[in-house]
Amino acid sequence: MNLGKFPIRIWDEARNAVNAFEMLYNGDYLIPRFNGDPDMWNTKPPFLIWFQVIFMKILGPTEIAIRLPSAIAGLLTCFTLVFFSEKYLKNYWFGIIAAILLVTFNGYVDGHSTRTGDYDAMLTFLLTGGALLFFLSVEDYKNKYLYLFFLFMSMAVLTKGVAALLFLPALGIYALIRRKIIFFLKNRHFYFGLLLFIFISLGYYFLREAFNPGYLEKVQFNELGGRYLETKHGHDFEFWFYLKRMVKYQLKSWFFLVPIGILIGMFSANQKLKFLTLYSTLLFSVHFIVISYAKSKFQWYNIPEFPFLAIIIAMVIFIIFENLRQQNLKAGIPKLLPYLFLVVVFWLPYKGMAKKVIESKEFRKNEVKYEIGYYLQNAVKGKEDVDGYKLLYHGYSTQNLYYLKVLQKKGVRIGFKNWKNLDPGNRVIAHQQYIKSCLEEYYDYRVIDKKGNVVKYEIYGKRNLPEN
Repeated sequence: MNLGKFPIRIWDEARNAVNAFEMLYNGDYLIPRFNGDPDMWNTKPPFLIWFQVIFMKILGPTEIAIRLPSAIAGLLTCFTLVFFSEKYLKNYWFGIIAAILLVTFNGYVDGHSTRTGDYDAMLTFLLTGGALLFFLSVEDYKNKYLYLFFLFMSMAVLTKGVAALLFLPALGIYALIRRKIIFFLKNRHFYFGLLLFIFISLGYYFLREAFNPGYLEKVQFNELGGRYLETKHGHDFEFWFYLKRMVKYQLKSWFFLVPIGILIGMFSANQKLKFLTLYSTLLFSVHFIVISYAKSKFQWYNIPEFPFLAIIIAMVIFIIFENLRQQNLKAGIPKLLPYLFLVVVFWLPYKGMAKKVIESKEFRKNEVKYEIGYYLQNAVKGKEDVDGYKLLYHGYSTQNLYYLKVLQKKGVRIGFKNWKNLDPGNRVIAHQQYIKSCLEEYYDYRVIDKKGNVVKYEIYGKRNLPEN
């Protein structure tokens, strides 16, 4: 719902959109490209981009096609929680409660997660599925879960590289606590699964290196160190950055139920709930510590923790719900009471999330920033005439490049141009105040049209341009 309302977001979504658009038309499904060249800035494997290309083939190169894989991944994560609950606890209500909790997390149904074409919703789905499959392989001794675990982990690596491996220490600790390390080391299926993982995940990296020399060197710089050891883009925050963000925005008041859920789960008489609580707490805690020690901190790095926080919080609600159901059977309490309890608990959070999705309001700080994006959206829809114009833009502009590529494919003559290199007769579009001020100071011009901050100019001649 409203997935296509916002224009393409800056950074990762923009890069993915351009990669997917070029892959759609060049047919190179191994190497994502940017302006025709192998993309060595974004070195992540193309698992998400493949799905974006599939939806572009079905829906055309639209914002919805770019974002639908993330939205579907978010939905599949919810289904995974319900399926796991039925499989492990023989009670689907626990999974339903956890899934509803998850979709009421402000940081989950949000940009850079299930609402945009970024990596994190797909990564979260695959890591959630993989981690729960590993848990089942520990508790149920079934090799099929082990193979599926390695398959999910392979797809997670193909989605976001090294970020897919950050849960592994927690998995090892849990296996050690449950005294299953020897079981895995003596199980030949563990090694077959490991070979499957290596073949799929590392296989991509080496295959791409063969066709794109220098790729592994860039991966080493970007992923094996890079943001973890160095501060990038000014994202140097304190250790408690993610905790504060969860309390203030991502989970808000739900977060205060986390310690209660841990206590209830760990002291539960139900051994299955106890082990699930321990496992979820390990996953959350270890991942939190790893990303909190990183030099660069981005607000979406902790999204894979959310399904396991939902499981922990669900312990509180589920115990009350089950007690009401049991009392209902014993004392003749109205049958609807347990379900009314869930309605009361979730009504306001779910209503608030539904309002957020339906209204899909732009943050005030982004209104001017993305104004040109909305303008180009309308141009793609044929509502603005931009044929024969050049876009003047200062700074990172891949989010606008995507629209220019779509327009060019439609036969519209449009491109970028540096404001310092304009000639008489040029028609240009600008919306940034810096660009407009420079243009109006150093050129003779006329204003053709103006909509908000977006202005169309025709250039008559130059004045005294600065040398630099």
